[in-house]
Amino acid sequence: MGKPVKQGTGSWVLLLVGLPFFAVGIGMGIWVGHTLLAAHAMKSWPEVPATITITELRVSHGDKSTSYCATASYRYSYMGKIYEGNRVTLMGGSDNIGSFQQRAHAELSRYQQSGKPFRCFVNPANPEQSILYRDPRWEQIGFLLIFVLVFGGVGLGIIVSGAASLGKGRHAKMQKTLQPDKPWTWKQDWAQGVIISSNRTEMWAAIVVTSFWNVIALPVAFMVLGDVMSRKTGALALLVLIFPAIGLGLLAWMIRSIAKWRKFGESRIEMASTPGVIGGALGGAICVPVHIRPEDGFHLKLTCVNRVTTGSGKHRSTTEHVLWQDERLMKRELLENDRSRSAIPVLFGIPYDCRPTDDTDSNNEFLWRLEAKAAVPGIDYQATFDVPVFRTEASSPDFKLDESAIAPYEGALDPTALFKESGIRVEPLAGGAQRIYFAAARNVGSAIGLTIFFAIWTGFLVLMVRLHAPLLFLIVFGLVDVFVFYGMLRLWFASWLVQADRNGLLVTARFLGMERTRKVGRSEIVDIKAAPGMQSGNTQYFDIKVTLQDGKDVTAGARVASQLEAKAIIRSIKTALRDESFSGGQKLASMAKSIPVE
Repeated sequence: MGKPVKQGTGSWVLLLVGLPFFAVGIGMGIWVGHTLLAAHAMKSWPEVPATITITELRVSHGDKSTSYCATASYRYSYMGKIYEGNRVTLMGGSDNIGSFQQRAHAELSRYQQSGKPFRCFVNPANPEQSILYRDPRWEQIGFLLIFVLVFGGVGLGIIVSGAASLGKGRHAKMQKTLQPDKPWTWKQDWAQGVIISSNRTEMWAAIVVTSFWNVIALPVAFMVLGDVMSRKTGALALLVLIFPAIGLGLLAWMIRSIAKWRKFGESRIEMASTPGVIGGALGGAICVPVHIRPEDGFHLKLTCVNRVTTGSGKHRSTTEHVLWQDERLMKRELLENDRSRSAIPVLFGIPYDCRPTDDTDSNNEFLWRLEAKAAVPGIDYQATFDVPVFRTEASSPDFKLDESAIAPYEGALDPTALFKESGIRVEPLAGGAQRIYFAAARNVGSAIGLTIFFAIWTGFLVLMVRLHAPLLFLIVFGLVDVFVFYGMLRLWFASWLVQADRNGLLVTARFLGMERTRKVGRSEIVDIKAAPGMQSGNTQYFDIKVTLQDGKDVTAGARVASQLEAKAIIRSIKTALRDESFSGGQKLASMAKSIPVE
């Protein structure tokens, strides 16, 4: 597993790293807030004529960009007294955000040359204070908000993570000294075999992130709408509304997280033995403080995830790859007659070649995640647990799971119910044939999420074009936008029709009115499997892949949201291919039996 890092040191490092980010975000937020308050106060300043005496466009050349600053000196009269001023804009200073500075300089130059008076706004409480352009530049505010929300949000997240780690550091340090070869004892909940779900953590994360974001974004939204409606600024300023739009999405997440917590409380899994064993089993019971009666049972999913972090600074990104996954459907629970609580039985066999839990390298972590879901009226039940899975003395490459303990509780797979919920239609045909239709827009949640992301990304791209961003940035953002757009269209409009019979498969793929049909003979098929496809959040989707003798794969359906569904689809295809009434009989039936479901 490598040399373990010192828990306390890592936590302090997180705090020290997070503080500067958070300070930058808060500092820029205060600056933006002060600017907006000043703009609001200036709305009551009276307008008086001013004579432009000097105007200049200062140009600053950097390594990769050029910035501009329009400056001016002017005279104005207020209450019978002459004053001089030189404040042009709210924020002042140079920038290259759009062409405002150049346009302002051109306008002031015209008034200087013609001698005509230009408007000026004066502070009645202190007439020595004046300004020529008092309205906020919303493109500049939007640019700064990116830094406020990104730096502040990242910094806050790092600080919270570091603070949480500090609280667990003492136990981990002691256990690493006492039991260096048993890493599952280093975390207190793992050592006790009682692991709390992440629902409460998710709820508080939603509250903190949503509050931080909306406290900044919503006041800006009201100010922008007011200026657009009063025609003080152009419609382009509405792009700033991307931030409150994201805030509304975060608000929905927060409300749902709170409602889920209030309805189901804090779930926990009591493990039968600690840890879960590579080449062995992971078992136990999920305890819920309320009674749940789902019609279609409890769906359990155990997943091994490789979380990889690459890059540094603003280029740092984290992705998760599903390495192994298994699912079970529990129709009954352990406490069926107890109306005050529920206990969901858990049992999974873990292959010997799986990776154990390993978080010693924060840039390349291997995690095991147990998820439980149940469809109930209102908000569905859902709980997620990070469970310890390690290779121990009990690990065996020849391990076979004893299903007898879980058999009384596990429900038989009902493909009809699964397919009805997921938009997949399986129709039996004459002679044992099967027709399977994968409808378009089946994964509505993922499609909506990607559509929203595309709209936001496109909005940023338009804003970058209007602000004359460097060409390289526009090309990179544009290419990403094209790929996201294509993925979004696939989610909404791609469909498959698969017909399986004694002669083989007929696969028809449809997309935006285009259609491609592929005929696969029974003798060409070597393997049929559920291959990991796209991933959305913690949900791994599967594609049905038919491997041919030439080594090529034919996709016979995509984006199946459950391994249980994928197994049922493969089973339906195999049922049609194994029909012994066609020519070849026993020989082809024997070949069909060699096709693995997994």
